[in-house]
Amino acid sequence: MKRTAIASLLLLVGLALPVPALAGWGLVDFEIGAKGGAGGTLWTQPDRLPSYLLGQDWAFGPQRGGWSGGAGLYAQLRLLKALGLEIDFLFEQGQIRETPLSGSSWKLTAKSVEMHIPILVQGILPLPGIRIGLGIGPEFVVPIQSSAEQSGQPLDYRGYKFKVDTVSATYLTIGLNLTPTIGHLSIPIDLRASYNLTQSKNYENRVTVNKNAAGLQDIKEGFTIHYQDTWDFQLLIGLGYSF
Repeated sequence: MKRTAIASLLLLVGLALPVPALAGWGLVDFEIGAKGGAGGTLWTQPDRLPSYLLGQDWAFGPQRGGWSGGAGLYAQLRLLKALGLEIDFLFEQGQIRETPLSGSSWKLTAKSVEMHIPILVQGILPLPGIRIGLGIGPEFVVPIQSSAEQSGQPLDYRGYKFKVDTVSATYLTIGLNLTPTIGHLSIPIDLRASYNLTQSKNYENRVTVNKNAAGLQDIKEGFTIHYQDTWDFQLLIGLGYSF
């Protein structure tokens, strides 16, 4: 995935090189800026949960909701003002939480920091003072760091082995864009929905449950969650400058 980030940056540079010449003919506009925002995430339930979970509503087996937020840079190339290509480099922090035991204050929280690189092809309707766009394309997720937190553990679960790691992912992203403009300045407002194309539907590829002394998976021995969201919904607001 680090190669993907480098390739995306090289693609952006390559696309921007001919902009000054084409801009003089009114064929191309190039915009750079920053965006930031927040949203909600969804971790769906796998197709089949293993029997060793004993039907319990924890270990991130059933559906869970979380939140995320972040910021970064973007660049957009517009051809004839109606066709766009946008590449973003967004640092995003997310977390998802569950309460394992009913009636208990015990909470398990999985956190992740990632770089998101959406590459969106956009259809744009240029109106006086505002642009309306609809984009679609892949979004590459590069993990940076992860952490696991616990609070309120019951006495029977003191020292419980709960861990989190992160894995690379590829989303399909669809976005609606409204961009008020004032001269060369733009204020992009994006509403995006991203679906994870690479997350496994198999529970054991999402969560690794530790084994007991007999060599069998035992949820009481702890588990590691391999952090990936199934859905990521974001509202982004930015400030850009067009050349």
